[in-house]
Order: sequence, then C-alpha cells, then structure tokens
Amino acid sequence: KKTSKVRKTIIVIGDSITDVWIHGDVKECQDGCLRILEESCITTPGGAANAEQCLKHWGVPTYLFWQTNYGDRPIKYRFVGADGKIVFRWDDEIMLYAKRSDGRELPRPDVLEAIKTVGDAVLLSDYDKGFLEAHVLHKIVDTCAERNIPCIADAKREPCLYSGCIVKCNSLYFAKYNRSMLRCRYVVTDCN
Repeated sequence: KKTSKVRKTIIVIGDSITDVWIHGDVKECQDGCLRILEESCITTPGGAANAEQCLKHWGVPTYLFWQTNYGDRPIKYRFVGADGKIVFRWDDEIMLYAKRSDGRELPRPDVLEAIKTVGDAVLLSDYDKGFLEAHVLHKIVDTCAERNIPCIADAKREPCLYSGCIVKCNSLYFAKYNRSMLRCRYVVTDCN
C-alpha cells in the first residue's frame, strides 16, 4: 500500500544577508595595507535567505519574511587567500541605520497569518540585525505555541529571547549560555 508524502511548509523569518566571497591573492604593501588580486567573486544569499534556499533545494515548501523596512540587505564581504583561509571580513551594514524602525508595527500581519494558516514549523534566523526585536520574537513564539507547531531559533543573542523555542547554536554559544538555556524547549548544538 502506497502512502503519499505530505510536504511540510516551513516559514523562515529573520535577517537576510548578502554574502560576497572574494577569492584571490592577498599581498601586503610596504605601508602595511593589503592588496587583493581578485580571481573570482561569488555572491550568495546569507542568513534567512540562505536557510530558505537550502530548504527549497531539499524540496521543502517555504515562505520567507525578512527586513523589507530597512532597505537593502547587509553585505558581508569575505576576502579569501590562495590557501583557502579567510584573510579578513568587512560587513557593510550602513543600510541598517539609514531607516531604522522601532519595530512596533512588526510582526507584520502577513507573518502571523502565514504561521496560523500554512506553517507547519517556523525557523527564526536571527543575526541580530534589527528585524527580530524582542517583542516580535515573543509574538511569533506565542503564535507557534497556540498552533502547537515547532519554532526553531538559530540563536545569536541571549537565550531568554528564545524562550519556548528549539534553539540551534554552535558550541561557543552553548558554552557561553548553557546555564541560562533552561527556558528553551530543546537545544541543538554542533557539540552534541
């Protein structure tokens, strides 16, 4: 007997970033500055946009909500030397300060409506760029709890902000905050 696979829809909410990888030869000049002989430049979606793209690649239906009220995405430039190691990184976040909102109008009604009607799970991709302010996080988590659907947080800030979430973090975050993660539903780290 064949069973049909039901595709679960994941709503991705958070900070979208543009990642720019510049590969080439990095030389130090006489005055101490660095000179880059660019061989290639690759631009990829980062943050919430990367999470959504990965899910779509795996065939998962998604909806993406990110910081449309701040203008363009922050851009992370990573300069990679011939040995494959990142020589330095520069983050262009000027657009975050050009038109910063106090966030009181967020979460937008369409975000909560999507959680209530089509979402089977929510992924919060928080890079602490201003879109997921504390009251926004709490409203999203509360809406997920009302529907009894999982809310997963890719955490960058203090665990108390993600109370009620499944928290995904790296080992450094876990070591820093492990005693204060008691209010999180579950914690998934790269050290488990």
